Amino acid sequence: YRKAIRTSMGAVLRTPYARMNNWPDDLGALKTGGFTIIALTPRETALGLSACARQSRQRLALLVGSESAGLSAAAEATAGVCVRIPISADVDSLNLATATGIALFHFANH
Repeated sequence: YRKAIRTSMGAVLRTPYARMNNWPDDLGALKTGGFTIIALTPRETALGLSACARQSRQRLALLVGSESAGLSAAAEATAGVCVRIPISADVDSLNLATATGIALFHFANH
């Protein structure tokens, strides 16, 4: 959508992303390519986003799941790190686009 590209000042064209046909088996290729695979999850046991973002990483791949089901157990198991965005106990969950934006901001700025 042209207006979205214009509004983002073209950032959507500079942010690398991938779509994998053989999911999640193709994640091994990312690991072989030197990527740290990070799964975004609401699970309480996951590492906090800020703490994870402060650790130095050259190349990372952020996995995000669907709004209702999230990532599959196989995708989370393949990830080297599972991270969560701490939220208020009064909030059930974050919208997927919002959560992804927050995570990308943290990783880009730490």
